[in-house]
Amino acid sequence: TITYQIAEQGNVRISIYNIRGQLVKELLDETKSKGSYQVIWDGSNSKGEITASGTYLCRMQSSSGTAMRKLVLMK
Repeated sequence: TITYQIAEQGNVRISIYNIRGQLVKELLDETKSKGSYQVIWDGSNSKGEITASGTYLCRMQSSSGTAMRKLVLMK
C-alpha cells in the first residue's frame, strides 16, 4: 500500500520502475482533489504477471513536484 498526499487539485501519476529504470507498471494517472490517498501495488507488471522479489522504485508526480521512494517486494 502506497500512501500519498497532495496539496492542491491536479493530475497525479504513480509509476513503479525496476532497479534498471524500466517501467514495470503505472498504478495511477488521474486528477485528484487535495487530500490523502492510498493506492495498492499487488506486485504485478503491466501485463498482469507477478514480478520477481527485489527492489523497485515508486515515482510519484503531481503539480506540487516529484518524489521517489524505494520499495522492497518480498514473496
